[in-house]
Amino acid sequence: MLTNAVHAIESSPCRVPGSRAARLALPGALVISLAAFAGSAIALPGPNASGGADAPAAQAKSGKSDQISVKNKRDGSPQLVAGVVTANSLDQVTVQVAGKDTKFDSSLVVRITWGDVPSSFKDGRVYFNRSQFGEASAQFRLAAGDASARDVVKAAARLWAAQSLLRWGAADPLHFGEAAEEATKFLTDHATNRDVPEARMLQARARWLAGQAAEAAQIYKAVYSEWKGTEGTPGYRRELCFEAGLQAARALCQIQPPDTLGARELYSSLEKAAGDALGALEAAAPGRAQLRRFQDEALAGPGFVELAGGNARQATTFFQGKLTGKDQSDTLRYAASYGLAQALLAGGKLREAQLEFARVSALEHSDRDRAALAQVGLADVTLKLADPDATPQARAWLEGVIQSQGDTLAAPKAREMLKKL
Repeated sequence: MLTNAVHAIESSPCRVPGSRAARLALPGALVISLAAFAGSAIALPGPNASGGADAPAAQAKSGKSDQISVKNKRDGSPQLVAGVVTANSLDQVTVQVAGKDTKFDSSLVVRITWGDVPSSFKDGRVYFNRSQFGEASAQFRLAAGDASARDVVKAAARLWAAQSLLRWGAADPLHFGEAAEEATKFLTDHATNRDVPEARMLQARARWLAGQAAEAAQIYKAVYSEWKGTEGTPGYRRELCFEAGLQAARALCQIQPPDTLGARELYSSLEKAAGDALGALEAAAPGRAQLRRFQDEALAGPGFVELAGGNARQATTFFQGKLTGKDQSDTLRYAASYGLAQALLAGGKLREAQLEFARVSALEHSDRDRAALAQVGLADVTLKLADPDATPQARAWLEGVIQSQGDTLAAPKAREMLKKL
């Protein structure tokens, strides 16, 4: 047990707090402004933070109280509420302060720092922040089964266990399957928890990385269906649902045989949904960039459907057309370049494909999967060209993917190729 290192503990590995402080009076709730909070001994690091010297003081200062970060309904600025969380559901979070319950819309709750947790939970966070994911998963599993822990804390521990195993899988792929199993346990035992959407996304990702693309596609598709028209099922954010739709379409192109009809329908649906959402936003709205990304990924989608169907010539023409268009975003440019590289490779135009793969692997900055896949594609086509030093170059690229991008969809192929070199 790590008795000398205690870090702030969050409820979900996926949630990120806001950046501006504000004070908002709430009946029956103790609200602390972030400005004052930042100057105190209490620390609220992000979910991937390593913690620091303030963490033990935070535990002593907060005692058994949980710290809940909530967005202001009017301007989105964060506030902190100290109390005891008694319910953490998809629709509402209930906090008890001085014997009185205060309820918050779950969509406004950014993060919860748990005050009363088993020592195994604290140790799991320390190990996680040190990137010791095997030890972290073991401690979080202990916390998830601790009879003395509150149900809301057990749920958080179970999801952290799944996240730890997913991260561990980057070094040892056998743990991807375990991550999916932990996510399944979370969903079975905590079916109405606020983090169910994130758990379903993690479950799908783990399944895909474990080689179960068909299962992943169905999970993603089901999450995407939670968004209906202009609003989603309570607890499901629009961007999360759109991401699920995009990943579902990609997965359907990978299964054998590919479900090209299903993928095409998803891309078309996502393009319309993202376009409608963009049309409803003001020109300077902060959410436009993310929605534009989904729209552009969907616009490139039909080309990948053609590739999945074995139509390299049509795919080449499609992606070349996208690259000659005006007002291209980085998303559309790199998606089309990667698709063109695949189409050129399938058509036997190896040198041209090599240039496109190199461009994407060097410049893609927003999609880790695409960047890693392009690097593996670059290694593949370089070996086929049999250039001088092709083998050592390819080996270096493949090893780079495994070492720094072992949790991407390119890693399995990189490992297979390395075995043959």
